[in-house]
Amino acid sequence: MKSVVEFAEAAQHEIQFLSTIVVGDPSILKCVVRLIDHFKHARPNGQHLCMVLEFLGDSLLQFIWFSCYRGIPLNKVRKICRWILLGLDYLHRELGIIYIDLKPENVLLVSTIDPANDPIRSSFFPVLERPEGNPNGGIVVNNIEGKLKRMVKKAVVESS
Repeated sequence: MKSVVEFAEAAQHEIQFLSTIVVGDPSILKCVVRLIDHFKHARPNGQHLCMVLEFLGDSLLQFIWFSCYRGIPLNKVRKICRWILLGLDYLHRELGIIYIDLKPENVLLVSTIDPANDPIRSSFFPVLERPEGNPNGGIVVNNIEGKLKRMVKKAVVESS
């Protein structure tokens, strides 16, 4: 986040909400992004608040761009809508949070669309399902969290 006061305040609020979400969903099954860590990073142009979030793929908007605005198969739309509604229900019913910024760029898919594997040219279709037994889409969270935490600590040490 930028070091401007308004952005810093908004980031603090977002960190509070994301921390509440993590505490309420330790099983990571509610389809809401996880905050792994946060820290402040001092640079010559100010102090920036950084948030480390779980690794996810491209946004729904990017997927729409890759499909040249031709639409998404109905079965995929149903799955995406189910996950969105599951996350919204969790936020509202269990945490009392009303999410008002629902838009395609805020819906993150489980896999990344690699531009080299453009679905139009290569018949590649991004994975929109969570594999059996792993709610994180095949990503081993412990390894990624560990690596991210090491990177964060290194960045903090270097900035000190």
